[in-house]
Amino acid sequence: MEAADPTEYPALLAAAELLMRYIDSVSAAVAQTYLDEHQHLVSEEERRQRALLEALIHPERETPALRDLAERVGFPIADRYRPFAKALPGAPTHAHSQLASALRSRGLLALTEGDRVTGLAVETADETAIADGSGLFTLGRPTPRSELRVALDDMRMLLELARRQGSNGLVEAEAFLPELLLARSPDLAVEIAQRVLQPLEDYAERRSSGLLETLAAFFDCDLDRRRTAGHLHVHPNTLDYRLRRIAELTGLDPSRPRDLVLLELALIRRKIERN
Repeated sequence: MEAADPTEYPALLAAAELLMRYIDSVSAAVAQTYLDEHQHLVSEEERRQRALLEALIHPERETPALRDLAERVGFPIADRYRPFAKALPGAPTHAHSQLASALRSRGLLALTEGDRVTGLAVETADETAIADGSGLFTLGRPTPRSELRVALDDMRMLLELARRQGSNGLVEAEAFLPELLLARSPDLAVEIAQRVLQPLEDYAERRSSGLLETLAAFFDCDLDRRRTAGHLHVHPNTLDYRLRRIAELTGLDPSRPRDLVLLELALIRRKIERN
């Protein structure tokens, strides 16, 4: 083969550069087309999943198209399901999208909600269907469709409460029952806090007292006066005086079981607000 004329080298190099640019441009276009198509498929799948979830948790809106939609999604229609929520603490949104896709591949109805995934599992599902890999998750009991909307909200609240405490793995509702009660009844939670915390906070502003801290320590020490006094580095008589003062200001006596419930609920709400 005859060698190229050295005087033609600049033109050949320019042509080669144009060819490489063209190849890069075509490759980028193909890659972007693939990504766009993939995103379209993912978005379409999410839309179908969301439409099916809305139909299942609102049985009063059921339409003849429900069964067709369920077949397209590949999720069975039943009378009861187990609601769930899962999060990967610290992970970005796209990681939760991948998580939702993985859960769907295991037969769950799963949707992304920012930094968490929520959805439904069949009644016979157990925690292994959701527990695979790392993360924090909740799984409710088999629930009738008419109660699923509220049950899903409970799973979301439970997940957030556990996330604030740095929990991991399966979170049982029993571990956060008082917190869930307060979250489900925000108006009552505010009323309890005002009944208990407001008088103690007002008193602290006037007297620079530590009555709130004393009450919190009393509960942290399982209502053991000696342990509480030692924890606070005060004389037991001083602790007794403070507890009497708390009773006078709030009208709630720590020695009465019914009043103890309100006092502890107020402290739990205070802790939730601080987290």
